[in-house]
Amino acid sequence: MTKELDKYFNILCNNDYPEFINKYLSVKELTRLKGIGQFCGCDYTKIYNIKYWYSRYDHSIACALMTWNFTKDKVQTLAALFHDLGTPVFSHSIDFMLGDTINQESSELSVKDVILASEDIKEILNEDNIDIDAVCDLKRYTIIENKKPKLFVDRLDGVFHTVLIWLNTWSIEQIEEVYKDIVVLYNEDKEQEIGFNSKEKAEKFCDAVHLFSMALQKNENKYILSYIASATKYLIDEKIIEYNDLYKLSEKEIVGKCRENIKSFIMFERATTVINSDKEPQEEYYISLETKKRTVIPLCEVDSKSIRINQISDKVQSYIETYNNFNEPKYCYINNILPFN
Repeated sequence: MTKELDKYFNILCNNDYPEFINKYLSVKELTRLKGIGQFCGCDYTKIYNIKYWYSRYDHSIACALMTWNFTKDKVQTLAALFHDLGTPVFSHSIDFMLGDTINQESSELSVKDVILASEDIKEILNEDNIDIDAVCDLKRYTIIENKKPKLFVDRLDGVFHTVLIWLNTWSIEQIEEVYKDIVVLYNEDKEQEIGFNSKEKAEKFCDAVHLFSMALQKNENKYILSYIASATKYLIDEKIIEYNDLYKLSEKEIVGKCRENIKSFIMFERATTVINSDKEPQEEYYISLETKKRTVIPLCEVDSKSIRINQISDKVQSYIETYNNFNEPKYCYINNILPFN
């Protein structure tokens, strides 16, 4: 763990680390996530200058620490820790492989099925007198997961680690500043939801949200996920790996197989930019697609009332309009990378 990541985790739990999660951290179903990057394959190209490796394991711990900070509830904290147990290598790139670019929900295995198949997790949950269903049904816990544009810990860490590690546009001090302002509020559906105590910090957080949302809508990101999806499909079609290996092997193991079996993969790894075009390429592997919209409009407490920040902030409303109207050129490709046969 880097010093910065250690500091990030201390910020998320407000230096009140939930020691009870430690006995779960070494179970193989969770440690498998150490081999899955949080950036869906963007670690394997020079198009982005990712600061350091941030895994689904790290993300799971981050979500658990935030949940503990906001709820002090062991069951919800474990639900957050386990929420990505069914994630395959390259994460949402596999949704692309399955043709699910909009919802990006097709590739994950059932968390309950993973836990039921784990003797270690079941034994520890039994020791802690915790029901399996209680840590699997995230619909119960709106602090952990909710529908867009609501803010919840899974999306909160997504925004934070994107601007801190992937885009490298925010400092750890900026994250700490806005995180300290977050409180638990009640939204328009009378659900608990994390939001902000002040308009100023809510607006500042939306600076990060805008960077996060725009990056995920750009052709660079779409191309990388699509290429990784096509490379993975090629390995499966050629019987070099099996589909189930996506839930067993690490990304680095599969990347090794890509290097051995796909001629263009080295060019993909060395690429520093993509080419956008309104004209359909004739030879290169290219993409032209719509993807999932990731919008976040947090709550802000004003005069003891919870209000969506865009209702009181012209700046945030402008961000939303820019995002909703954003369009890239129709096609995107990298020179000399040919279609998969």
